[in-house]
Amino acid sequence: RSLAARAGGERPGWLAFWVIGLGSPIAVYALDFWEHAPGVACIVGAVALLAAVVDGAPVSGRAMAAGALLGLGATMRTETFVYALVAVGGGAIVLLAQDRALRRSLQLGLLAMVGFAGPWLANTVLERALGGNSRGSRVSSTATSAFANPGQRAREAVTTLLALRPGALGEVALIGGLAAALITAAIVLDRRGDGRRARVVLVAAAGIFALTVAGGLGFVPGLFAAAPIAWAALLVLPERTGARFALGVAVAAFPLVVAFQYLGGAGPQWAGRYALASCTILVALGVAAVQHLSREVRVGLLALTVLVSATGVLWLGERSRSFDRLFDQLVERPEDVIVARNGFLIREGGSAYRQRLWLSAVTDADLDRAVAVVRDSHHHTFAVLDEAPSAPTRLDGARLVRTDRTSVVGVPLYLHSYVL
Repeated sequence: RSLAARAGGERPGWLAFWVIGLGSPIAVYALDFWEHAPGVACIVGAVALLAAVVDGAPVSGRAMAAGALLGLGATMRTETFVYALVAVGGGAIVLLAQDRALRRSLQLGLLAMVGFAGPWLANTVLERALGGNSRGSRVSSTATSAFANPGQRAREAVTTLLALRPGALGEVALIGGLAAALITAAIVLDRRGDGRRARVVLVAAAGIFALTVAGGLGFVPGLFAAAPIAWAALLVLPERTGARFALGVAVAAFPLVVAFQYLGGAGPQWAGRYALASCTILVALGVAAVQHLSREVRVGLLALTVLVSATGVLWLGERSRSFDRLFDQLVERPEDVIVARNGFLIREGGSAYRQRLWLSAVTDADLDRAVAVVRDSHHHTFAVLDEAPSAPTRLDGARLVRTDRTSVVGVPLYLHSYVL
């Protein structure tokens, strides 16, 4: 609300508040027990505070609070470090450029660093006390893998930006790029006063989205595909410096996010989960920007964004029910242990964790170790849950009894039952 109000006034500010809360990509993430939504809230809150400083508000309290929000966000989302670098560094540069305000620029940077250190160090102490996963090691491992596999990163960048559905790069670029081009053309035509053609082009873009959804619910991986109104933020630039600063943070952070993000997860996600902060900022500024468009195009872009997000909410419900049915089946299985070949599958189980014994074994070596764990635990039966229909062979001392077929969100799965 603050960022949109800074760009367009109180009315678009409150409209952005409701659109983001109920009809933007962040609403999809906020409906599940994930860290994405609160992490993004910390990042966007920090950017809003720094935008106020850029527009002339006092530095001290806001800079410290922005740093604290970024430090808290970093305990949940690794990409916060990228946004912290861009937002704090960019804010300091903007202040320096404003009448050579060196003192305010240094004050912003130092106070933000102090604010960041508080929650980050507190979390580090808590991790060590409880013996949990180290957030610091996760950050360092992410940093060391930066810019690795540039070809794959480039492909995943296209998916994260444009994809209406996961798929081959050519398909993603063609369909997502066409939808993006049509939305861009609609905004440009409307700004030039050609409202009739703008409406026709926008209807054509909506048709591409409708045809995609008609094929069945699923992930919309692309930032601009999941939030079409974000294009307006790039094409109708805000006038105030603070709003332009927020826009710059959203845009400048994206290539760094792509350079550091984990590879292999660009398809099964909604709106580019590592760039959700950029997406949320762009939606807020986009809601303010469309106030300069004709009523028909403005309402069309808002409606398209909300409707795409609504399909995400429906997809989340369908996906959750599908996993619920799968884990009901797994809990009722007669085997002592379930061994999943997908390392991420078991974490979808929720309360089912407590109802049986689970193991994950991604590689063949992992599977051999899992069989040893089952044997050493004095259990005699286990089932291997795999996407491959053929059962693993040569498991030490294990005899295949039978194979059963099941599925989750339309993906076939196979349960290979063994006796030791």
